[in-house]
Amino acid sequence: MKDEKISVMQVIDSLAIGGAERMAVNLSNMLPRSKFDIHLCTTRAEGPVESQISPDVKRLRLKRTTRLSEPRAVRDFVRYVRSHDIRIIHCHENTVFLCSIVSLCCPGVVLIWHDHFGPITRPLRLYKLGTLRVRAVISVNQKLAAWAREDLGFPAERVFFVNNFVIPRKHDGDLSLPDKTGTRIVCTANINPTKDILGLVRAMALVVREERNVQTLVIGDAKKDQFSQDYLNSVKKEITELGLEEHVVLLGTRHDVDRILATGDMAVLCSVAEGLPLALIEYGMAGLPTVATDVGQCSEVLGNGKLGLMVSPSDPEVLANAILKLVRSEPLRKELGTGFKQHCEQTYGPESNVKKVVKIYDKLLS
Repeated sequence: MKDEKISVMQVIDSLAIGGAERMAVNLSNMLPRSKFDIHLCTTRAEGPVESQISPDVKRLRLKRTTRLSEPRAVRDFVRYVRSHDIRIIHCHENTVFLCSIVSLCCPGVVLIWHDHFGPITRPLRLYKLGTLRVRAVISVNQKLAAWAREDLGFPAERVFFVNNFVIPRKHDGDLSLPDKTGTRIVCTANINPTKDILGLVRAMALVVREERNVQTLVIGDAKKDQFSQDYLNSVKKEITELGLEEHVVLLGTRHDVDRILATGDMAVLCSVAEGLPLALIEYGMAGLPTVATDVGQCSEVLGNGKLGLMVSPSDPEVLANAILKLVRSEPLRKELGTGFKQHCEQTYGPESNVKKVVKIYDKLLS
């Protein structure tokens, strides 16, 4: 008689375009079906990443909007967990708080928290309380792993480091892009202060003073809340005031990111804070020589600076100088791009990292 499959649920707030959202979907798609029955819960909203979910993944949509919707969300979540005999809840980012409440009602469930990103100044008491039901923490970088051990007090044997990984995507149809002029830079980032797109615009103003034939495509959009829209408008205003309309193009949300990256000559990541950015790994998989700020796990992804150019965050002049260095040297671009691609294929492919997650599941269920 065959063993029954283990029901595992990935939980994420939304399916907007972002690293944590992509990882929740990647794990849902890649966990072995011979062993697991896969479920995916969104607590708040859907989004563009929904189109990447495998058809056999079972779905729960809680549609939380306000605090008044919390009791209903908890009730529906608990009912689903019980009716589908969910054994493991693998929650991503801040969904840990809701999932901890649910686990109180379903004490047999193993709760795993996947910590993707967040300032180490997060409210410690809140997170200590919110993670009391957590059996294990998966961190995407060593700094977050150390925070879980040293600040939250998790034993070392319950804290795991697993790399983010990228699954290549295929897209059909025409590729709608502005005409390429000279060197094309690509930047995959949601438009918000953490990604410092304003800093990128200001750096590009310095770049085009010396090299006119440079174009940056920004792939990503802002959230719909007022703060995010205000920031987007400030970015657009800066582009206009600096006369960069032909040099910095905001593409918005795109589903053909891989194909756009393939048209680039180099890439940039200019965040002021990161965990382990999937965008950076995607640059490597595309063989793009890259300039990145020295935040989060970026230096490690770039071979401690041997496979790309590292710069300090929030410094448009330093960023511009690094961009110019790559723009002016095709041999350097080729050397860095080739080495970066080899490193990412060996380190951030899906198979080895999914195996790590499966081993964590096995350990917690044994």
